[in-house]
Amino acid sequence: MARKASISGLVVFFLGIVLLVVTFIVALLAFINPDRVGGFGNLIPAPEGDWEGVVKALGYLVAIGLLMVLGWDAGKITTMGIRMFKAQPSSEPDRDG
Repeated sequence: MARKASISGLVVFFLGIVLLVVTFIVALLAFINPDRVGGFGNLIPAPEGDWEGVVKALGYLVAIGLLMVLGWDAGKITTMGIRMFKAQPSSEPDRDG
């Protein structure tokens, strides 16, 4: 049973690492080509006048916020995988069946 826990801990850990790499690549591509992030500004209908710049900035803030949430979640998944891998097996006997 301890072997299953350590294997599943490694699987969760590597899943978190993959998510962190994907988040990093998406952020890198967004900073290399900022036009990719511009589509988020189109989600909100832009009012004409003084608020047009604010709405455009809001689109960028939404994209940055989504990347932050993705990175935070990936970090939490990675941490959970490490904890699962390091967990000590319980002293109770296994009950199969």
